Amino acid sequence: MPQFEVRDGGRVIARLDFAWPELGVWVEVDGRVKYDELRRAGESPVDVLMREKRREETVRALTGWECIRVTWSDLAHPERIVARIRAAAARRRTTSNV
Repeated sequence: MPQFEVRDGGRVIARLDFAWPELGVWVEVDGRVKYDELRRAGESPVDVLMREKRREETVRALTGWECIRVTWSDLAHPERIVARIRAAAARRRTTSNV
């Protein structure tokens, strides 16, 4: 499901690129343009990266889901992305049964 909203109460915390709640997995597509667009006045690229890392940690804490990060070049090999999603879903099934 593209552009899945994660909420804390009624407040939108994040909009995920793709998410499969039933699998407990979400995918974020990373690229230079994304990080340039997220850059606020006075921020360094490292600041943006750290803010994105905190966002990912917040989403993980709220949902318990696993994040798969892909780049635009990864999109040329969708079978690899699908394999990563399936592996993440399998890990979640295994750890939730412990």
